[in-house]
Amino acid sequence: MLSVFWMLSICIQTPIFATGLRLASVVPSVLIINTKLWFIYPMCYPFYVITAKYISTAQVSLFPWIPAAVGITIVCLAISCIFFGKAERR
Repeated sequence: MLSVFWMLSICIQTPIFATGLRLASVVPSVLIINTKLWFIYPMCYPFYVITAKYISTAQVSLFPWIPAAVGITIVCLAISCIFFGKAERR
């Protein structure tokens, strides 16, 4: 989740829009957390783990979650590294 937010901060030059997009990205997580593909949307991670701890019957399945999280993190960090300082180099 942090790597996605870092990528948004790097790619969107206006801080107001980057912060607004980060805040707006939390709202769909409430809807996506109830699907079977929750691990594709990184903003669901903390909410899903907390919800699973409250509900004793729910188990956090690490297999689809960890590979998806690692993949999303690598892609977001690669994009951040490519675009970091691009505006200053012009």
